[in-house]
Amino acid sequence: MIAQHKNSLNFDKNDTSLVDEMSIRNKSFTKYLDKHTKGKRLFTVQEKCVMILGSKMINHKLAHLINERATAFMENFRKKGVDKQIRFAASETVIPFNGYSFYKITYKGEFPESLLKAYRKMNELNNEDPRKEYKKDRKK
Repeated sequence: MIAQHKNSLNFDKNDTSLVDEMSIRNKSFTKYLDKHTKGKRLFTVQEKCVMILGSKMINHKLAHLINERATAFMENFRKKGVDKQIRFAASETVIPFNGYSFYKITYKGEFPESLLKAYRKMNELNNEDPRKEYKKDRKK
């Protein structure tokens, strides 16, 4: 917003999209965080954001994001009328080993063979070497 000479009043939907797609490693963003947390012994982006925005605001936004994700996740189940069979457990604050968010799914009963087959195929694909057609994207 500072670089574009904008304030919160003229921050529009296009700006929101740009921010959503911005990397947390964006140089301007990193400089902004460093400038506003100068002298503090903070090392992570998360620590710096909490210092600038406060944990109350971040937790509120996180709860909203979790709710939106749950709604989007449930949409197909609602359409098929099986949404009553899905329950969300309380979220846990876990930093995954690879840095990616994930959902843990607990399934009661016997696993259908089709589900097991799909799971095996997914793991097989995950363990393959990256495909050549995406090589140029990986170098960015």
